[in-house]
Amino acid sequence: MKVTTKIAPVAMMIIFGDGLHNFIDGMSIGAGFSQSLSTGLSMSIAIACEEFPHELGDFAILVNSGMHVKKALLFNFLSACTSFGGLALGIILGELQVNFIFAFAGGLFLYVSLADLADSMFGKYYVGKGWQERKPDMECISKSDLGSG
Repeated sequence: MKVTTKIAPVAMMIIFGDGLHNFIDGMSIGAGFSQSLSTGLSMSIAIACEEFPHELGDFAILVNSGMHVKKALLFNFLSACTSFGGLALGIILGELQVNFIFAFAGGLFLYVSLADLADSMFGKYYVGKGWQERKPDMECISKSDLGSG
């Protein structure tokens, strides 16, 4: 008799979100290589440095949400494979739309970091408080992310 454990919904959110994230990473790398070898290599190294801890964290969340280790490795691998589709699209579109691709990828990275930062900084502090109490701190974070504060 096979015992099944219930997998938390957050596991599927992690898998799909990571797949999209990896697709965008692949597009960035492809666009970088379409510009020059050095740009492509530097983008690859930067993204690899970001991806290693990211994938470890995703794997830990998948296992912690009730997924078996082998299944978590498989789904983590499959979501990582979406980067190859992004790579192909980035190479194809890189000659024409490199600025758009880099802006889109940069916006994605900025959103993820800002969402994580804001939640960890203000999540517990602002429980039960309204927008007016949050506004000055959010303006400060926004200005610092824009480089003007």
